[in-house]
Amino acid sequence: MLDGILEASHAAHADLRPAALSWSEGELLGANINRSPTAYMANPEAERAQYKHDTDKDMTLLKIRAAEGGQRGRGLLSWFPVHCTSMNNTNTLLSGDNKGAAEQFVEKLWAPKQQMLEPRFVAAFVQSNMADTTPNIQGTFCSNTGLPCDANTSTCNGNNQYCVGEGPAGHDDLENTRIIGQMQADKAQVGVQIQDRA
Repeated sequence: MLDGILEASHAAHADLRPAALSWSEGELLGANINRSPTAYMANPEAERAQYKHDTDKDMTLLKIRAAEGGQRGRGLLSWFPVHCTSMNNTNTLLSGDNKGAAEQFVEKLWAPKQQMLEPRFVAAFVQSNMADTTPNIQGTFCSNTGLPCDANTSTCNGNNQYCVGEGPAGHDDLENTRIIGQMQADKAQVGVQIQDRA
């Protein structure tokens, strides 16, 4: 793994050249929820009234294009607030979780089909203000009983080891990772094509 990181760093440094930057933003719904809504509700009502949702739903996208003409896309950086916890704590393998899945969807499935993107187009999906956001949009449940976890303590009869989050596909962590990653990738792909803010 270290060799791969070093190789990527050397390749990026060798490919340094001027670029044109622009950004866009948009709302992505259904890919995160507030993992502690009871704590959020403890905020003053006047403060909560300032926001449309109980957690941030905005994706910010930085687009990187070739400087000459500014048309050929070289890469993108996407910021969206959601923890990389689609794979739960029983996963023992190295995983990029939902952010890594989003990168794969863009780089390997979408980017190669686009004529206005460079062949080595790079997509990076990074964290923003994730705080109490979770991709486990169905909530938390006790693995030993199937009942919802205690809303105030996130425990099952006082024990937190049984309290696990469920994503859009329930207990299927791989499918949850795919779905939440695909949602971020789809939103970023739309963002690449909308009007820029230079």
